[in-house]
Amino acid sequence: MVVGFCMGVTCEDSDDCRGERGYSCNPVVGDPCDRDIDCPFDFCTEEKKLCFLSGDVCVLNTDCPGNSCSSPSLTPCIDASDCSGGADCIGDVCVGTCSIGGTVCSSNLDCSPNYCQTSYVCVNDPATDCTTSLDCPQTFCRADNLCINDTTIGCNPTTENIDNNCTVGMCHRQDDLGACDTLDREACASSDDCPRYHCNLSLNECHYPVDVACTTAAECPEAGMECDVSGFCVMFCNSDEDCPHTRCQGRCVPSQESDRLRCTDWFNPEVDCKRFDTEEDEQP
Repeated sequence: MVVGFCMGVTCEDSDDCRGERGYSCNPVVGDPCDRDIDCPFDFCTEEKKLCFLSGDVCVLNTDCPGNSCSSPSLTPCIDASDCSGGADCIGDVCVGTCSIGGTVCSSNLDCSPNYCQTSYVCVNDPATDCTTSLDCPQTFCRADNLCINDTTIGCNPTTENIDNNCTVGMCHRQDDLGACDTLDREACASSDDCPRYHCNLSLNECHYPVDVACTTAAECPEAGMECDVSGFCVMFCNSDEDCPHTRCQGRCVPSQESDRLRCTDWFNPEVDCKRFDTEEDEQP
């Protein structure tokens, strides 16, 4: 039974896609979202190239200083006078130190090579090393108060997820219309077009779909909410009219418009789907 779909490589039309098993070129439509930051994004993408041992900035391996032994070749000895470069005679062999790190060696082969190694830093905070996106600040605003998608736009990293100044465009609306956060997903231009959340009359609290932790009411997402003694935002009510409107949501799509059409195959995503949000996509 078909229960979902997987996205493959980018395409312009279905002729770009493999013909078997129903591959065709379709728009990417992801999970519902309120803001760009609600959508998957990899902040750990900026390359940093440094020499493995010395830490020098590099482009090629030849940019890195070599790591050599003060006793460059295996040399038998009786005492230190038989050894060059300040090496000592230990166990009938000249023993020196590697030029980087100072480890003991008896030839250049004992010293680890110093090569140009690629690692990654956060695109929004290049001073922070990372291995995954979660190692980085979760904001489209860089540490220097400029947007990662458009450096002509200023922003505040601590408030960008509320201000949304950067407007990356991942939380996308079709023809400026979203869909209400309801079972029927009614079309909407704003939350005012959507029905209100229900009032739970047994508790006299609005049924809000997400538990939002808080220390003060100012941290709550809706005007009129209070920070309950339990540490979560609540809105008290006597009827549905006292509750906020459901949210008018977009859907997550890739940030680059050229990446928003993908070859699609309909089958079981839990078994067959591969990642499609990396730069090096696997061919379907």
